[in-house]
Amino acid sequence: MTQTVLARGTWFTILVLWFAGICAAMQFAKMSMAFGELQRELGVSASLVSTLMGATGLFGLIFGVSGAAIARSIGYRRVLLGSLYAAALLSFAEAGLPSVETFYALRLLEGITNLLIVVAAPTLMSAHAPPGRLPFVMGLWGTFYGVGFAVAGVVGPQLLAIGGSVALQAAHGVLTTVIALLLTARPLSQAPVAPRDKIGLAQMFRQQVSIIVAAYRKMRTSLPGLLFFFHSSIYLGLLVFLPSFAPHQALTQFLFVAMPLISICGTLTAGFLVQAGVSAGKVLLCGFALLALLLCGFLVPGISTYGGGSMFGALCCAAILVSGVLQGGIFVLTSRLAANSGEEALAFGLIAQLGSLGSILGPVIFANLIELGGLDAFALSSLAGIVLATLVAALGLWRVSPNFVARTITGPKPNEIGPSI
Repeated sequence: MTQTVLARGTWFTILVLWFAGICAAMQFAKMSMAFGELQRELGVSASLVSTLMGATGLFGLIFGVSGAAIARSIGYRRVLLGSLYAAALLSFAEAGLPSVETFYALRLLEGITNLLIVVAAPTLMSAHAPPGRLPFVMGLWGTFYGVGFAVAGVVGPQLLAIGGSVALQAAHGVLTTVIALLLTARPLSQAPVAPRDKIGLAQMFRQQVSIIVAAYRKMRTSLPGLLFFFHSSIYLGLLVFLPSFAPHQALTQFLFVAMPLISICGTLTAGFLVQAGVSAGKVLLCGFALLALLLCGFLVPGISTYGGGSMFGALCCAAILVSGVLQGGIFVLTSRLAANSGEEALAFGLIAQLGSLGSILGPVIFANLIELGGLDAFALSSLAGIVLATLVAALGLWRVSPNFVARTITGPKPNEIGPSI
């Protein structure tokens, strides 16, 4: 009886932690949904609103690993709760429609809370995962970004119609406060915090640099982030640019709505696959190979108009499904590779950092290449990225477990014992 209650409590905690991630994703989604409203309410140009949108990602891009080190030093529970309460207050402040300069400063501060949430929440989810359910839990975490945008897409228009961006910002503040209060009431696992001596600024800087260098040099912490760099750039390319090549507007609109939802299904599928016994490494290597094959389909002449666009639509849906599987596989791999919660947090910090870099570079590169060569240029450049990602994945997995890649291709030898990555 006690075990049943504990299991229910554990799953409730995991779900609330997942919602914390959804709140973090909505820090970006709310600006996307209110883009036009903010232009009108603030009286500024589209480029300036874009700058406000991107400000939140700057902290993760620059200080991803440092944020993970801070979370590990202070304690994941304290960092998560403090970040959620701060994020709620920042949303309420933005609902007041301050000056553009103040708004930008608030968005930068939101970036700090965003980074700390996406480092602490999955680390705590991993700690609370019931025995044998870690792959599913991390697959669930991998959906937080897509779900956050989906939720904003459903409720955003109604809130904007009621009270403009003010209502949307306030609603995000209320939701974040509720999640913070629920987690405050939960007995979250708290990893031991190492004692901290008072150190000077120069020594603190050297310490942070050494942590960053060590995180990048250690394959167990750097591999998920490196793979996420390729994934985030290509994933956004698929979502943003592919629908525009559809032969008619109805299909374009369908793809814009359906593709994010399909990617969420793919991310959950990765958790189920690993739960069923397929290693995260195999999911990634096979996923990259399958995505490369699908991208070759976009190089077929006239593919966008074949069958009235039905073949093109099917290819788009299949590609984003596999991309979602890759996303889930990366998050599961992160927990599989990490030796402890500290390494896990550093890996999530690198994912935040390199994922932000991919999100910035990918759309810019694809937009310029598409201007030069259309769909073919997009497919070829994406294919090149996938090939590089596959090589990085194979090399990284080999570094961690030299026999892993061979076992993936040929199958394990009789009575062979090796790590299940």
